[in-house]
Amino acid sequence: MDCTNCGACCVGQIIPLTKLERGTTPPELMDGKGNLKSVDGHCILFDPKTRSCTDYEHRPQICRDFKSGCDRCVVMRAFGSARLGMGPEPVPTPVAESAFADFAVRLHLEEDGGRIRRISHPEPDAVTQAALLIANEELRNAEGY
Repeated sequence: MDCTNCGACCVGQIIPLTKLERGTTPPELMDGKGNLKSVDGHCILFDPKTRSCTDYEHRPQICRDFKSGCDRCVVMRAFGSARLGMGPEPVPTPVAESAFADFAVRLHLEEDGGRIRRISHPEPDAVTQAALLIANEELRNAEGY
C-alpha cells in the first residue's frame, strides 16, 4: 500500500516523542506533554497541501515504526482523517466533524489474533459503505504487509 500523499496517520493523532527526541526537537514543535504539536487537527510536521511530512528524514520513531498497509493503517485511511475531510482517494469519508465521535464509536472492528479483519458500521450511507468496501478489501490484501 502506497502511503504517498495520504497522511491519514498524521491527522487526529497524538505523536509522542521518545526522551531522546524530546531533547533534540525544537521546543516550538512540542506541546507541554512531550508530543509533537497538533495544528488544525494534524501533526505540526504534516503539510495538508502536499499531504506529506515536511521533515520525513527526521520524523519521530513512532512514525518510523508505523507500517504502511497494516490493519491500523487501513482503519486510519478509511476513517481516521474524516474530521478534516482528508480521507484517502478515491473515496473521502463523508463524516462531519460534529458527527465524527458518534460515527467512530459505532464502527465495529472484528479482530482475530490481534489483527483487525473486518470493519463494519450499523447504518452506513452509500459513500461510507464504499469506504468500508475499500477498507475491508485492503485488510484482506494486507496479510503480508
